[in-house]
Amino acid sequence: MNVVRMGIEANTHKNKGKYKAIIKFTIRALFYYSATRKMSDNFNSDERKLLFIKQPNFLSKFVTPYLCT
Repeated sequence: MNVVRMGIEANTHKNKGKYKAIIKFTIRALFYYSATRKMSDNFNSDERKLLFIKQPNFLSKFVTPYLCT
C-alpha cells in the first residue's frame, strides 16, 4: 500500500490545488493508518480505478475530519 500513490489517484480530477490536496491526503492517511489499510484491502486496483472515475472524492472521505456535536 503506497499512501502517496493513493493520494495521487484520489486527486487526479483536480486542477487547482492538486499538490496541497495530495499532501493533506498523505498526512491524514498516515494519521488514520488503520482505516487506510482497511480501505486499501477491501478494494483491488480495478475496482478502485472504476470507483475513482465515478466518485473521485470517495477515497478522501474517510480521512476528512468532521465536526460532531
